[in-house]
Amino acid sequence: MTQEQPIASPGPRPLDPDAGFTRLHPATLWVPILTRVGGYFVALIPLALLVGLRTAVVILGILLGLGAVEVVVRYAGFRFRVGPDGLVIRQGLLWRQERRIPWQRIQKIEISQGPIHRLTGVARVIIRTAGQDEEEAELEVIRRIEAERLQEMAGGGAAVAAKENSATAQPEHHVLLRLPWEDLALGGLTSRLAS
Repeated sequence: MTQEQPIASPGPRPLDPDAGFTRLHPATLWVPILTRVGGYFVALIPLALLVGLRTAVVILGILLGLGAVEVVVRYAGFRFRVGPDGLVIRQGLLWRQERRIPWQRIQKIEISQGPIHRLTGVARVIIRTAGQDEEEAELEVIRRIEAERLQEMAGGGAAVAAKENSATAQPEHHVLLRLPWEDLALGGLTSRLAS
């Protein structure tokens, strides 16, 4: 009688580095291209006058093709995750970049929709943080519902941050000097700065 040998398990599976991360909406592959086409048609007229119609169409076709490649590469390398402590954005195929934006830092989330965005039910989201004049991050094409959820979560994060700051902060107003109104009026009337 032979004894069976237990089968060895292959070991722990490697963790998926993109677990919990979401891609942008698949419309990311064509919405930016369609929004550029209008600008290309405007450029076609002066370009056709300078170099001829065939050459202008070829040049604009090449530019449109390069733009399509750029959109596909950006889509393939862009992921984001909405978590309880903030937003995490990963981007890049060869050179990877990860940004973590806590809800407390997010000052404003702007949602914009052009005509093509409205037709497809998607939106462009710009995230602005405190102390930044420029945008901190952009989610070019996500579902409108997700964009509104981001706005709600950012508003909630700001409220939590305000509550934490108010619990730990000193009182905002300190009384430096108390004057009776008669002394204040007399000082105002006799001061050289009253004029």
